[in-house]
Amino acid sequence: MSTDFLTSLIPVSYLELWNNYLKFVDLGKRRFFYENNKISIKEEKLRLLEKAIRRDLPVSDNILSRLQQSFLRENLSVSLLSDWLIVWHYTAMLPTPLNEKRLSDIIGYAASPIARMILVLNNENLSIYLPFSSFVSAVLLVSMEIEKSVMLKNTKWSRKQKCAKLNGWLKNSRILLNVIRSKKLKFKTALILNKLKIYVQLLQNNKQCKIGFLDEIRIFLYSIWQFMTIRYKSVAIRGV
Repeated sequence: MSTDFLTSLIPVSYLELWNNYLKFVDLGKRRFFYENNKISIKEEKLRLLEKAIRRDLPVSDNILSRLQQSFLRENLSVSLLSDWLIVWHYTAMLPTPLNEKRLSDIIGYAASPIARMILVLNNENLSIYLPFSSFVSAVLLVSMEIEKSVMLKNTKWSRKQKCAKLNGWLKNSRILLNVIRSKKLKFKTALILNKLKIYVQLLQNNKQCKIGFLDEIRIFLYSIWQFMTIRYKSVAIRGV
């Protein structure tokens, strides 16, 4: 599952932390999903990883140690790392091949910690977590479709089912431009949302998921219009 789309949402000052975070996620994905070890071995690895996350490691050049030092400097909660244990516990127990429900669950589980991480790094109110998590889920599935993910290819998930799932996530995400406080995050989120809508249209029409130059211009201009016209509404307002 690619997160390339989402890197643009990360403040420049946190890019090194974010890249180490993605390396940590990639290592976990390989160890607790792609490896063919026995479930008991994976469970023991998860237990040891949880223990390592929750204790102070000596300063070293490994990913977890670097993340711990960064989290300490930025006063970030270690739960932003330990949340992945829930994801990997689920994937470690999965039989293969995957079906549509299992892959949808994996995407949803993975979107949760990623969404929280992005919101925290942008100093956003975590009360918008649910629509933002739907947004991240849509990004992950579209990225898998673009990259022709083996995981997606081996899943019996029809084009109609994928489009229905994506449209549901995008429907849940449409409130984001009203409730995101950061102007930079709002504009960049608008850009990605508008790209996702075009990708879904292409997928529905059974066309290659590739956006042309003119579409990129339209997306940019429409995102500017949204940025200028959609006003911020506090999540405390009734009905938001």
